[in-house]
Amino acid sequence: MTCSDEGDDVVHTRGDLVRPLAAVVAVTAILVASVPPAAGQWLHGLGLAVTLGAAVWGLRQLPSTRRASWRLVIAGTILLAVDEFTAHVTGLSDGATAVQSALVLLPALTMTGTALLAIGIASMVRSGRWGDQAVLLDAVVVGTSVLALTTVLVSGSTWHVAADWMTARLQFGVHPLLQLVLLFTVVRLVNRGRRGPATNLLATGVLVVLGATIATAFALVTDRDPSPGLLAAAALLGHGAIVLALLVDDADGRTVVDTAPRVEPSRAALLLAAMLLLPLTLLLTATNQRDVVVALMTTTVLLVLSVRLWLLLHELRRASDARVASQARRDERRFAALVRHMSDVLLVVDDQGIVTFASPSAARMLRTDPAGWHVRDIVEHLHPSERKATIGAVVDHINRPSPAAPLRIKTRLLDASDAQQYLDITVADLRDDNDVAGVVLTMQETTERTDLIRQVRELARRDSLTGLANRDVFNERLEHALARASREGRRLAVLTCDLDDFKDVNDTLGHAAGDVVLQTLSSRIQAVLRSSDTLARFGGDEFAVLCEDIESTHDAGLFARAVLGTTDEAVVIDGHRMRLGMSIGVVVDSGDRNAVEILRDADIALYEAKGQGKRRWVLHRIAMTLRNRARLQLADDLAHALADGALDVAYQPIVDLQHGDRIVGVEALVRWDHPEQGQLSPDAFVAIAERSGMVTAIGTFLLDEGLQTLRRCLDRDPELVLRLAVNVSVRELREPLLINHVVTTLDRYAIDPDFLVLEVTESSMFDDTDLSLSVMRQLREQGVRFAVDDFGTGYSSLAYLKQLPVDIVKVDQSFIADLDEPVSVDLVRAIVEIGRTLRLDVCAEGVETAAQHDALVELGCAFGQGFHHSRPMSADELLGVLAAEPERFVQRERSS
Repeated sequence: MTCSDEGDDVVHTRGDLVRPLAAVVAVTAILVASVPPAAGQWLHGLGLAVTLGAAVWGLRQLPSTRRASWRLVIAGTILLAVDEFTAHVTGLSDGATAVQSALVLLPALTMTGTALLAIGIASMVRSGRWGDQAVLLDAVVVGTSVLALTTVLVSGSTWHVAADWMTARLQFGVHPLLQLVLLFTVVRLVNRGRRGPATNLLATGVLVVLGATIATAFALVTDRDPSPGLLAAAALLGHGAIVLALLVDDADGRTVVDTAPRVEPSRAALLLAAMLLLPLTLLLTATNQRDVVVALMTTTVLLVLSVRLWLLLHELRRASDARVASQARRDERRFAALVRHMSDVLLVVDDQGIVTFASPSAARMLRTDPAGWHVRDIVEHLHPSERKATIGAVVDHINRPSPAAPLRIKTRLLDASDAQQYLDITVADLRDDNDVAGVVLTMQETTERTDLIRQVRELARRDSLTGLANRDVFNERLEHALARASREGRRLAVLTCDLDDFKDVNDTLGHAAGDVVLQTLSSRIQAVLRSSDTLARFGGDEFAVLCEDIESTHDAGLFARAVLGTTDEAVVIDGHRMRLGMSIGVVVDSGDRNAVEILRDADIALYEAKGQGKRRWVLHRIAMTLRNRARLQLADDLAHALADGALDVAYQPIVDLQHGDRIVGVEALVRWDHPEQGQLSPDAFVAIAERSGMVTAIGTFLLDEGLQTLRRCLDRDPELVLRLAVNVSVRELREPLLINHVVTTLDRYAIDPDFLVLEVTESSMFDDTDLSLSVMRQLREQGVRFAVDDFGTGYSSLAYLKQLPVDIVKVDQSFIADLDEPVSVDLVRAIVEIGRTLRLDVCAEGVETAAQHDALVELGCAFGQGFHHSRPMSADELLGVLAAEPERFVQRERSS
């Protein structure tokens, strides 16, 4: 409770009432026992009131988690106090009526109070397993002896109180059993709890109250002088002890905890006294000499048996102590053996820094026994650069007034040959440990581990195949070189190198052969560089070179040509001569850009070199970066256009040149109306779509839109013969799922597969030819036709066309544009003849003039498409032409 008086807080705790209450209870008990009965009665009541009031106040001060058990104990105490006070008042009254009234009231109060007290004390002991057997047996011994003595004395008395039968049975039947339970809980409390003031006071108070209750009941029922003052004083002392236990209860939240039962002299004495109650009972009730002899002999046997058991326990304790001592000696010998053979060094240093103990391994590490050395003598064996810091840290740790956390030091030691060894030293302050009484230095030799860690770290910075620096090391050196170039006004060059067609080596000769090529070329490149230059392998067949301190761009070109020249000589592997090219991107900088930007620009220049035909080096220009950024932006815009449905499809008619230019088909062409750049042709973004992987999505869109438009045309004119040509990318041709997609889309729009023509560029056919041919053959078996687009720009030959499952050859527009030249006329005539020989239809692309048209008709070309016949049109425009000029289209009956 906290009170405020003029701004000062005064805190009252339960402990503040212990001494005053103890004094009040003691003085009141003495007065009750010594003053006249009438005055003693009032003093008894006053003492109980003060005591129980303190109990109620103490309960309120307890934490809520600790009140439950004490509420039961205090409730039982209050009921028993009322019982005792009633008995005291009854003992001072005359006449049978008063005695009868007391006997009717006392059993209910006494039994309820005893039960609550037992439950409360039992809940204070926390037991998690069956560990109460010994305590139970002790309680049974004591309780049975006390109950036997009480029963014998009561049953042998001249009890003639006119109480009813039920009251008598409750008083002398159920009540003794409750008292036995209470006695058991007290014994369990003392034997299984942690001894302390609260435990001792609580047990003492309960036993005193229990004794006073039994004595009071016995006096009332036997018509003997109850000595009310003396019994009331005893009861008051018992209740006071219980309340004092509440006030001094420990702060851990429990009066007792679960511990193992202990065998102590006091406990043995209690059990012996309880057992002697039985022969004492026989002596008190003896009616002849034989009973006296039996009682005395029983007492003798019990005493001798107790001594014998005590000796046995003593021997068992000695044997247990001997086993513990033997185990301790074994542990000590084991520890000594471990210390003798351990590789780590253990040193114990006293407050003055003198070594008082050294393990045998110390002599091996320090070349002599360091016992008696000062800690500075040990430090002298360390590497000179480590001595000052190490001795300072160790001495500072030793001089600290209080123990600190262990100190860990990494240092180096010089061995007998002055070779350095790595050490880990741990300094632990164990001066407060009586078994050690010093500062312990543990010295662990870690040379092998340190070397291994260094090797692992070095391997992590090297390429495992070539032994060159890896990307991380290259980036670090590039950052340092850029900082130095910026600071000192110097220039540097970075070359990113990529082998041309290296995949062919792995595919034809295997990856082991590819590894030999990489190792050979890395050695060659290293040989043409300066020792100050850095060569790194970034992975695969990609290398990077850092050349510092160059004078000009011309010097960078010299380095690039030297590196490029390392591929001039063939690499011989198992008799196979492999001659590879290399593409190189070069960046020259003065520290104006960071490493990320340098490598990015070098890669841009590298891909420019590959785009220009490989086997060359290209110096980066700012325009390249701008173009690359434009491509990236266009790729991002294209992704959004696909997601938003912003692409369109245009249809360019394909006409029959030999039959009046009638429309026999249309080619679906993707169109993109860019929000900033306007209408873009496929040439502006298809290559970007190929590189980014979006070309598959474009192909899916184109096929779906084209077949949907074709369905609309056929619905308008069911007799129409109109084929749809759709371009197929290399990525799509490598995808086996293309077959199912094409067939499913044809079925969805109910289109005859013969009406679909898939156009494949000539050059793409040689990328993964086997897979491409397999997909084409399976689609052709479904009825789909194939056309070779841009024929004449790639690997044109009769053998090539013969192995392809194609139906149409489309002549590239570059040949049609030059039909006014004899050479071009001869080339187109040859292509037409090849088609006729292989039974393939020939279609000319890019027909823009009447002269070109007439020349193609004369050469016998079957089909043509271009601006001369029609510009690409939308789906609605195509349907409009079909509606307005149906005669321009090939009809089914006309084609028969």
